[in-house]
Amino acid sequence: MSIHLEVKYSVEGETHGGYCSDPYDYEQNEEYEYTECIKPKSTWVEQYIGENDAVNENNPSWKYPLIKTEGCPIGSGYCGCKSIHTPISAKLVRIGLKGEFIESDKKNEPVKLTPPENSIQINAVPSSEKKKNMRKKKNTSSAPKSRADQNLNWRHP
Repeated sequence: MSIHLEVKYSVEGETHGGYCSDPYDYEQNEEYEYTECIKPKSTWVEQYIGENDAVNENNPSWKYPLIKTEGCPIGSGYCGCKSIHTPISAKLVRIGLKGEFIESDKKNEPVKLTPPENSIQINAVPSSEKKKNMRKKKNTSSAPKSRADQNLNWRHP
């Protein structure tokens, strides 16, 4: 199990119609919230996390290292539109096996699991190997060929 920082973000930004090089109808995006688990630096934890494993609200500077911005969701960003992800709250959480799997899956990294001592090991063959090893079986049945198959083999004398 590992310890992560669970951060709740609020996102607000703007968008437009048309191309970024010729935008029109600027409008505010609908504000929404989401939660993300990140691996914080130990210096950040020492400085901003209180005794209850939550962020110390008395020190508002805890937010600044966690603020994220994204460019225009429509195109090149020439227009200057952006979305700002501002942290609302944060706390330390212990992530178990399920959480580690989900976090590693987001990064497309394999999870290294160690099986219990008395478990049976099964070596699975990847599907790509199965396809290589499969052979097309020949029809060995003694049934007569269909009329269409017989006509394909017929040749005019």
